[in-house]
Amino acid sequence: MEFLITQVSPFGTAFGSLAVTQHGDLPLLQVVSVTGPRGIGFLVAYVASTVNRLWEQASWRSGLACIAVLLAVLLAGGARLAFFPPQGATVRIAGVTPGRGVTDPLKATLARFGNGPGGVAAAPAAAVRPAMTAVEDDLLAATRREAAAGAKIVIWPENAVRTREPDEAAAIAAAQRQARSSGVYLGIGVRVYSATPPAYGRDEALLIDPRGKLLWTYQKAHPIPGSERFTPGDGHVPVVRTPYGRLAGVICYDADFPALMRTRADIMLVPSHDWKQYGAAHTDKAGLRAVENGYSLIRQDAEGFSAAYGAEGHVLATSDYFATDRQTMVAYVPVHGVTTVYDRIGDTFAWLCLAALAVFAVTAVVRPRRPEDR
Repeated sequence: MEFLITQVSPFGTAFGSLAVTQHGDLPLLQVVSVTGPRGIGFLVAYVASTVNRLWEQASWRSGLACIAVLLAVLLAGGARLAFFPPQGATVRIAGVTPGRGVTDPLKATLARFGNGPGGVAAAPAAAVRPAMTAVEDDLLAATRREAAAGAKIVIWPENAVRTREPDEAAAIAAAQRQARSSGVYLGIGVRVYSATPPAYGRDEALLIDPRGKLLWTYQKAHPIPGSERFTPGDGHVPVVRTPYGRLAGVICYDADFPALMRTRADIMLVPSHDWKQYGAAHTDKAGLRAVENGYSLIRQDAEGFSAAYGAEGHVLATSDYFATDRQTMVAYVPVHGVTTVYDRIGDTFAWLCLAALAVFAVTAVVRPRRPEDR
């Protein structure tokens, strides 16, 4: 039922997924590399129903079977962590978020214009451009600083650059010059304000290589229902080969859809933008995608909790936007991921559970009842 809900709901696994409740239990978490997040939901329900059965009618056979399954999963997960640790080269990745000294004035500037994004798009350039440029300059300076410190990949959060449509090309060109001068792969989040209804803009993520070449422009595939009116992207996750492995990228809420995240990559970049009450929980949810698919995941959150995860779920670095004026996260990330069973077979386990449920339901209806049941 959990699987069906996440299949038909526009919220993906953002709500109703039991797997995220176990995000800190790494031995248990390894099962999602085989079953996807539904495996943990299955185990939670299996243990609960077994306890209920023992409560109503002692059945040690059922209890021992449940304990054996749970121990097998935990021991297998522990063995994977102990005997197959990440090996090989790493790359220094820096996530940077603009300081509040420039973001607060920009928020105040944008709030002066009615009609939301459409009002910002129609505003005089002189009224909004200085505040937008100040944020861009802050991000470019942070990129220079982290590149000088040794970062080879720098990622900005979702909506880091806010620009009107006529100014977008200039903002991207400035990022390209910075990537070229700093010699880094630069991933940037761009919020474009357009006068075209109903979305009045776009939510984009771009990746620029050390030569200043634009490698991809990705449109958010899953805008938040009821909150974002952007036209969804095509859902094709871009992947490029680099000296630091295969880099891929999505945007924030996209990571709540496991099928979209099944991508052959070594490092997944996830620029994001949350809020204080939800940022940490949302980042915990995204961390499951790293274990499921065998890649490292870097989630740089504009107003939330940023984290870098290894392919087995180890937390490599964290940063809390609300604990510092300037949020910078630095992590040494393995450049080679691993291939997982889940990456190969997808949600086969969940579909098998549905098939078994159908068989049990039909059997219960058609089989003759015993006299004592009547």
